Amino acid sequence: MWGPFSTTFKEQSARTNSFFAQDQIELNDALNASFGLRWDDHDMFGSEVTYRAAASFFVEDADMRIKGTYGTGFKAPSLFQLYSSYGNEDLDAEKSTGWDIGLEKYFLEDKVTLGASYFFNEFEDMIDYNFMTYTYTNVAEAETKGFELFMNARPCEKTFLAVAYT
Repeated sequence: MWGPFSTTFKEQSARTNSFFAQDQIELNDALNASFGLRWDDHDMFGSEVTYRAAASFFVEDADMRIKGTYGTGFKAPSLFQLYSSYGNEDLDAEKSTGWDIGLEKYFLEDKVTLGASYFFNEFEDMIDYNFMTYTYTNVAEAETKGFELFMNARPCEKTFLAVAYT
């Protein structure tokens, strides 16, 4: 009843070779930073270098951490997005740039954490599904932005509670 099934799709393949390097630095008890660099070589969409930098600073007197990140992204279309009955072989790879900045405040000897962040992302050739044509398509330009709020609590050793809103 549930299979086996034969496919109506011709066999397709794609290959990505990647290299990733990351360095995490603790400059002192308060300042941490990391930097990551990635190289992807996709056999259909070419080579792309992306990166991410992040830093956080702990303000001991306020029992609070200030943090931020900046980075770029690259996403090649999946084989399903290209070749399925919903696919589009004319899709371009998606590229993005984004950043965020936030605060985390600690209470009750770190048993409760409250946090807030603001984020902003820009996309070029964003891959999206078009419900009017029932196919995948590229959106020339798009952006996302907003706030994220969270609370974590550890009322006892074996209980962890988390609430988040974006």
